[in-house]
Amino acid sequence: MIKNRIRWMNPLMKGNKYEVKVYTGDVIGAGTDADVFINIFGEYGDTGERRLENEKDNFEKGAEDKFTLDAPDLGQLMKINVGHNNKGASAGWFLSKIVVEDIGNKRKYDFPLNRWLALDEDDGKIQRDILVGGAETTAISYIITVFTGDVRGAGTKSKIYLVMYGARGNKNSGKIFLEGGVFDRGRTDIFNIELAVLLSPLSRVSIGHGNVGVNRGWYCEKVREAGEDPALIQPFSLTCKYKL
Repeated sequence: MIKNRIRWMNPLMKGNKYEVKVYTGDVIGAGTDADVFINIFGEYGDTGERRLENEKDNFEKGAEDKFTLDAPDLGQLMKINVGHNNKGASAGWFLSKIVVEDIGNKRKYDFPLNRWLALDEDDGKIQRDILVGGAETTAISYIITVFTGDVRGAGTKSKIYLVMYGARGNKNSGKIFLEGGVFDRGRTDIFNIELAVLLSPLSRVSIGHGNVGVNRGWYCEKVREAGEDPALIQPFSLTCKYKL
């Protein structure tokens, strides 16, 4: 289970409620059996990654699903990050839009998308940033290099993710699943990650896995971050040398 994380800039900020309405598209195969997560970003911070769950069978073709999140007052909302963990027989998902209602401040924000979040559809992404009004964010490219150790039992078939934390302010990437990685013993996997925010310079990076499937344990040797634009992105390196 992923723990909810609540971050804000002022610990004395008042609490708030956000009603999240999720509209799955009305196209063939639009629904998903995967677990869906959202992170809502505002001028004062973000909710942290939250799993959208209730007692219903959610995210069916053409359906509207409602969820209520308790969080600090985030102020004016700016964007959301939405994605899923690609679990289940029908993991691909066509998201029409998400509407977030700020209950305390009586504001409503539309985040239209009308795109797939699926490994085998569109551009293969299962996680997207969406700005208020529907534009996908202008991407900043980060090159992430992950080194799996060359020791017995080092490799894993579990899903690896990381979170990057900026050194300035209260920014982080949210959980990024490193799709397409092999993570075999002694292997180096390289990923091009596009984010909406400039996090560099980084203060820290956390990395982990979903702990599912066979051969779940993983020996992380090192993680290295760089950018396509070296003038914009300062390199960062994390030496692990332990088994997760």
